[in-house]
Amino acid sequence: MTWTVISFVVLVGLLLAILSWSLRESAEDSPARMKLVPGTGSPLHNALYYPQVRQTFSEEDLNYLQERGSPKLARRARAERQRVALEYVKAIHHDFRSLLQIARVLATLSPKVVAGQEAERFRLAVEFELRYRCVRLMLLAGISPQWQLLKIVQTVGTLSTRLDAAILEMGERAVQALQETAGTA
Repeated sequence: MTWTVISFVVLVGLLLAILSWSLRESAEDSPARMKLVPGTGSPLHNALYYPQVRQTFSEEDLNYLQERGSPKLARRARAERQRVALEYVKAIHHDFRSLLQIARVLATLSPKVVAGQEAERFRLAVEFELRYRCVRLMLLAGISPQWQLLKIVQTVGTLSTRLDAAILEMGERAVQALQETAGTA
């Protein structure tokens, strides 16, 4: 009985250590260090490259390289494509963190933010982080995560659309309040 309890406690501790390690934020991943692509003005610019990144998972291309070139060339291309896909997933993660940071700022500026919206943002963040970790693990294992990668890009797009709507609504309320104060003065 005591061995069962001890092994259970050790297992839970190990799982918590793995979870905390996987959720840690390195200095290069912090939103404060993120840079926007000049001229875009949007943290969503990386999602635009999804079709090109999806092409990196094409088996036909790798088969062609193996047939026309050599197996060594195909392995090299596969490794390079894996590196590109990992960098892309990292960039999408940066976009998502940047959008969450914007959402936090909007939440502090908006008096209408309710607990339900905060809970929804938290749920979205947890869902994204889990999918992000899953995609990274799949890429590192050499598995093609096309469907999961699409879901990550869609999540970033959904959050961006919601933020755009919230910013538009706040702008409309500000204009309306300004007109009301100008009308009473």
